[in-house]
Amino acid sequence: MWWNWHGTDFPELATLACRVLTQPVSAAACERNWAVWESVHTAKRNRLGSEKLKRSR
Repeated sequence: MWWNWHGTDFPELATLACRVLTQPVSAAACERNWAVWESVHTAKRNRLGSEKLKRSR
């Protein structure tokens, strides 16, 4: 709304701002990435146990 009233001085910027600011926000892609990361990095798959860690020092 603001850009419609005050964007006449900068019409290209007003058009771009209206397009960018009206994009729907979604965290679905981020949530999918975390789900994959958590399934790969689990205690079961972690091969560096406490004994191996102590021996590596």
